[in-house]
Amino acid sequence: MTGKIEFRYAEINENFNINETEIKKRIRLSSLFK
Repeated sequence: MTGKIEFRYAEINENFNINETEIKKRIRLSSLFK
C-alpha cells in the first residue's frame, strides 16, 4: 500500500519537474523577444 503511494508521489513530482523546465524555457524565450 505505501509503495503505491510513494510511486504515485514520484510520478507527480516528475511531472512537476517537467512543467518547471517548460516554464523556465518559455520565460527564457519570451525574454528573448522583449
